[in-house]
Amino acid sequence: MATKTILLDSNAYFRLADNLYPLLTKTFGDKTSYELRILGGTIGEYNFQSRLRTKFDWVSHTRHKDDRRRAVLNPKNGVIEEIEMTYAFILEDCRSRGIGCSPFDIKCLTTALELSLILVTDDLDLFSLAIEYETECLSTLELLDLMCKEQRIDMSQVQDTVYMWDYLDDLPSNFHAEFVRIFQAEPSRCS
Repeated sequence: MATKTILLDSNAYFRLADNLYPLLTKTFGDKTSYELRILGGTIGEYNFQSRLRTKFDWVSHTRHKDDRRRAVLNPKNGVIEEIEMTYAFILEDCRSRGIGCSPFDIKCLTTALELSLILVTDDLDLFSLAIEYETECLSTLELLDLMCKEQRIDMSQVQDTVYMWDYLDDLPSNFHAEFVRIFQAEPSRCS
């Protein structure tokens, strides 16, 4: 069975990992085996932003540390140089055009690009950049749909997850329209 690796940017990880635990160490898929991964810098983003630390206090729990420890993507030495060169190029491109992607988001994009991974992000600038650089990209809702179709989760888990996003005031851009388009249903709301 073929394996496809899906790389989560930091916000995708924070939106999904607590509700869908264990998120990273449980593969899914019938014909294709999907594995979810993060970059080591994901927790650096968490430590850097007080907003993330306040919303996602579960990140420091032992079970989540264990889940992450086994799922951090570690590119091989020969590829690291390629990732770094591409990173420098795309970072400069973003700066020159005034595109608002963080350096870590660009690191996620360049890693996905160089390793032919699927990138998951809800950052609209990063999503557009991924398309421009021909990198396969999904939103968190599209990932939830894939996980549902591959029977990793069910619709009640999707609804529980988006209910939590609403509760935390952390709904992605275009949330309602995208949810209805993908799932042909109304999302659970806490308000």
